[in-house]
Amino acid sequence: MLRGIELAFVVAWFLMPFSGAYYPIEILPIWGQRLSQYLPMSYIFSCMRDYVQYHDYFFMMLIKGYCLSVIYALIAIVMFNFCFHFSKHRGLARLTD
Repeated sequence: MLRGIELAFVVAWFLMPFSGAYYPIEILPIWGQRLSQYLPMSYIFSCMRDYVQYHDYFFMMLIKGYCLSVIYALIAIVMFNFCFHFSKHRGLARLTD
């Protein structure tokens, strides 16, 4: 359990520079900008930055970030169900105490 939490934090900290939390995405190299297109956080931070700087609200950025979040959540649920049933079928883990 603890190893999974540690891995989640490592992945989150690795993706933070590509999300636009520290600086705008436009200063990243091309491959970094492409990676940030697949991160929901990048759309949220870009929208917040534009609102603070220009007092302009780009609603479509929030919609894109929300849609990516929903898609990733659905993929995570499907993967969890697959792994759970695979583990249960193979007897790889104790599911009850």
